[in-house]
Amino acid sequence: MNAGGQQNPDSLRYKYNFIADVVEKIAPAVVHIELYRKMIFSKREVAVASGLGLLCQRTGLIVTNATPRGCQ
Repeated sequence: MNAGGQQNPDSLRYKYNFIADVVEKIAPAVVHIELYRKMIFSKREVAVASGLGLLCQRTGLIVTNATPRGCQ
């Protein structure tokens, strides 16, 4: 920071602070996905896979980096 309390635009901290800005902007679109399987005899639900994704459209389209596998 300079004497006026402003960040120096030439500093590395200023240049790479965009990461925090990106996280702040996209955080509401990040979703956690869990896949459950209901056990046959106990009817209890058990988590068999989980992952992360991004909500990409208002219609509910979620894009993930991998397909949760476990129930096939």
